[in-house]
Amino acid sequence: MMKGYGVMLLIFACIFSVKGQNNIKVDVNLDSVCKTLSPTMWGVFFEDINFAVDGGLNPELVKNGSFEFPDSYMGWQFGKPCESKIKYSKNANYLSISNNSLNNTVILENEGYRGIGVRKDASYQFSISAKTKGRSRLKCKVQLIAQGGDVIAEKRIFVCGYKWKKQNTYLKSKQTCLNAKLRLIFEGNGNFCLDNVSLTPNDVYKIGNSIFRKDLVETIADLQPGFFRFPGGCVVEGYSLQERYQWKQTVGPKSERSNMISRWNRGFGERLTPDYYQTFAIGFYEYFLLSEELKSEPVPIINCGMSCQFNTAELIALERMGPFVQDALDLIEFANGKVDTYWGRIRSELGHPKPFNLKYIGIGNEQWGPDYIPRFNRIAKAIKNKYPEIKIISGSGPWADGKEFHYLWNAFEHSNYSDLVDEHYYKPPEWFLSNTERYDSYNRHGQKVFVGEFAAHTLTLKDSLKRNTWEAALSEAAYMTGLERNCDIVEMAAYAPLLGHVKAWQWSPNLIWFDNLNVLRTANYYIHKLFSLNSGTHVIPVSLKEGEELDRSKIFVSACVDSVTNNINVKLVNTSNQNKNLSVSILTKEKMRKKVIATVLSGSEASVYNSFREPERIVPYNIELEQNSNTIDLNLDSKSLTVLNFKCK
Repeated sequence: MMKGYGVMLLIFACIFSVKGQNNIKVDVNLDSVCKTLSPTMWGVFFEDINFAVDGGLNPELVKNGSFEFPDSYMGWQFGKPCESKIKYSKNANYLSISNNSLNNTVILENEGYRGIGVRKDASYQFSISAKTKGRSRLKCKVQLIAQGGDVIAEKRIFVCGYKWKKQNTYLKSKQTCLNAKLRLIFEGNGNFCLDNVSLTPNDVYKIGNSIFRKDLVETIADLQPGFFRFPGGCVVEGYSLQERYQWKQTVGPKSERSNMISRWNRGFGERLTPDYYQTFAIGFYEYFLLSEELKSEPVPIINCGMSCQFNTAELIALERMGPFVQDALDLIEFANGKVDTYWGRIRSELGHPKPFNLKYIGIGNEQWGPDYIPRFNRIAKAIKNKYPEIKIISGSGPWADGKEFHYLWNAFEHSNYSDLVDEHYYKPPEWFLSNTERYDSYNRHGQKVFVGEFAAHTLTLKDSLKRNTWEAALSEAAYMTGLERNCDIVEMAAYAPLLGHVKAWQWSPNLIWFDNLNVLRTANYYIHKLFSLNSGTHVIPVSLKEGEELDRSKIFVSACVDSVTNNINVKLVNTSNQNKNLSVSILTKEKMRKKVIATVLSGSEASVYNSFREPERIVPYNIELEQNSNTIDLNLDSKSLTVLNFKCK
């Protein structure tokens, strides 16, 4: 569990252990009735926002390599004038070039996704489909160009023949560059055609025949998420229904997957990204593969016949809901169907004959109002009739409270089709600190809660970039103790959004930031990692006893036990500006092992955050302690999360 953290062994126990009459006393009642903790409690929400897929998880470095964007030349620039046309053939665009210039040369450059990141001595696979007209034979120099103009990699290929031919070669970079570009230099006169231009790192994360950006997958995997929600989010709804996410268009051969404008292309006026399109190189099949690789429950979200209500708010008439209902049923067959079913066979032909064992499905994202309920019911009823074992997730809108929130909760509490209700909220840190008991009073005999999206947002003056400050992260930790304590009603929870490209974001903060070469783990990331890795099978009752230092609005506690490994962990959050003396007593007849590991995460100030310049400003470290007579005495750092780990003998 503690792999990757620095370990500090205290030679003198008195450095960390304290005793005194005014300690805060925490009782952990291991022998009392414990609540079952769902293995899906802590997960991740993956949405294609902030260039999370193309330019992120998708390792393809060439933007618009098949010339399929509405502006077919987007991402491309000609180095010298020539005659060029975009032509259309068999549902695919390609570039046709006529070169009759005196200099005998055509130069074509691709900018990548906010540049192309390459590392010194790393290899990159280049491929292109090309053909010529007549007997033309052209030499092509394939180059990587550094930001300053230096050629840092070069190979040569030849283009000839009137039939499409795919050519491959490898480029080895001479230096590390965050913002390189790809240059193609064609020498020779004649007419030729290009398509499917691609450049990918040789070092990728492979799952079957699918590839992903390695460092991003590894960073997500380190969270050990219990579930993987995809693909959104607002992209599920679409700016309009025509632009909604349609899962069937994202499976099958990648060359046949049509591009579509992203919902976030024009999401916010101050963060317009006109080059944001979805290539679907990573689609539903890849999301299922990734869920399986992460050992996470897949949680796909489907459109319910409504576009984003903050945009066009389009509706499908109830009598025309048939295709939406069928899409949901077909998705379950694609995930779970036997190979002799239509969609099960397609899954098998893609390389995965074994079912994905889908258990959850969400209908709609952040819909609200009376139009949502009948459309949800149409789809949910059909699912329950054919697949009663599937747990269906309904929504409660984009707000944490208010008229619309309560309207939907009241409707779904009386629904035969909703198993979980999805709640979303982005609030200031103060809200999270004052709402740690939010779920204490929820009805235990109705639907479970899926906290599908939450994050603490600090207020800024002029910058739309909300930082991943320690204040925000610590307030989330305090709140998460409340989610964990209420695990009998809260079944799943995830921070949102998951990923953000530092040069191409529309929303902040994000759990993980990245650029073209590097990954930044935020303070919020480490909070969620500590909760996820220090989970268990049951939540143990805890109580705070009155002491002179006790301020219940500043100290937050939860505890878990794993009935298989006998691991016990206690999470202690101190949001005050002062260190606090604590005595943690384990109430049990069992004998405890002497050794205790304390993992501490703290920040020097509320406003500090990890950055690419200082990526380890807030990171966890370990301290070794001992318990005496089932009691652990310690001093909690101010503004800190401490996780105690120990075992029964």
